[in-house]
Amino acid sequence: ELESMGIDIGGHTLTHARLSHLSNSGQRREVEECTAELEAALGHGIGIFAYPFGSKLDYNLHSMVCVEEAGYELAVSNCYGAVVAGSSIWELPRIWIDRTDTIDTFAQKVTGALDGLSLLDSYWGIRARRVSNRILGVK
Repeated sequence: ELESMGIDIGGHTLTHARLSHLSNSGQRREVEECTAELEAALGHGIGIFAYPFGSKLDYNLHSMVCVEEAGYELAVSNCYGAVVAGSSIWELPRIWIDRTDTIDTFAQKVTGALDGLSLLDSYWGIRARRVSNRILGVK
C-alpha cells in the first residue's frame, strides 16, 4: 500500500540490532534475513538500507560489506553532513527529522546550516553524548 503511494521500502535489519555489536555472522544474518523477508513480502528486490540507530559506532566495515553483498544499491547512516564527491555509497548521511523540529530547524537541517553538527557524529562526539546521557539518566 505504501509503495502505491510512492514510498520506497528499504532494509533496516531483522531485529533492529546495532550491527557493530554483533559478530560477523550475526551481522550477515540480520541483513540477509531482513532482505529476504522484505523481498518476499514485496515481490521484488529492495535497493536502500538504513543502519539501525545509524551513528558511526552502530555499524562497521563488515556491516557495509554485508549490505553490499545482500544486493543493496546504497546505505544510509543517521549522521549529519552533505553528500560530496567521494562519499561512500555505503554510509551516506541521513538527517534525522522528527516532531520536535520546527519549520526553522527543518529548514536549517535540509539546507545544510546544521552540517557543523557532524562533529557530534565523530567517535569522540558520540562517546561524549553517551556519557552525558548516562549521567543525566537519558535512555
